[in-house]
Amino acid sequence: MRLRVLATLACGLTCIAGCSCKEEGPGGTSEAAPANTASAIMLLYDVSASTKPEQRDQYVDYGQQLWKQVSKDSSEVARPVALHGALVTGLGIADEIILFEVIVPEYNFLSMQGQDGIRAKTNEAGKKVASGLERLKTSKLQNTAILDGLDLAERFFRKHPKAAKKLYLFSDMLEQSERLNMGDANVKLDKEGIESFIELEREQGLVPNLAGVRVVVCGAEAPDSSTYRKVRAFWLAYLRAAGADVDLADYGTTLSLP
Repeated sequence: MRLRVLATLACGLTCIAGCSCKEEGPGGTSEAAPANTASAIMLLYDVSASTKPEQRDQYVDYGQQLWKQVSKDSSEVARPVALHGALVTGLGIADEIILFEVIVPEYNFLSMQGQDGIRAKTNEAGKKVASGLERLKTSKLQNTAILDGLDLAERFFRKHPKAAKKLYLFSDMLEQSERLNMGDANVKLDKEGIESFIELEREQGLVPNLAGVRVVVCGAEAPDSSTYRKVRAFWLAYLRAAGADVDLADYGTTLSLP
């Protein structure tokens, strides 16, 4: 399978922490978001040929629910919203196709636009999001290149250094790319094999900097429970090596929205 990046959402949400702090990642130190700054949210979708129609429908539903949360926060909390949608075809992160890109301005009581104008722009953005999500139902690629998708995620989050960051991965997480093919019997996903792969990625400068990024995985699957646990162990280790905040509870088959 190959990974498609469908939607990137940067929206205003209130940060729970009331102070800023420093977070260390493989690319160096980055500043975490202080209170009341914008949040950056990216959605990465696996739309490979093996993705079942019911999975795609579920991903569309989750995307719609997430957009509702973003637009609600924008109009009620009055924070700016930037939305970027793109496809990564797996031929490299430079091969990026923009699906939609919109900005909902921050509310300013001095502006003549006011809340009505913000809602109008948010509604227009929602139509573009819905159109992009519909493409999930028909788009198909052969392989899953999650690692390439993480490279693109790093590029996006670098544009929002002071934002609270969140990355959603909608995929079975069975990487099948030039960098790693989990379907190859020679690929070892035991502790030693995982550590060896991460070290090789580090030596080649391929581990992305996802410092301060919270990662949520939805759609994880495997042929059997043993493979599932090994694949899960790989991604938890790799994402943490990239500086990401990923918890065992956030890695699963379904997504529980707040």
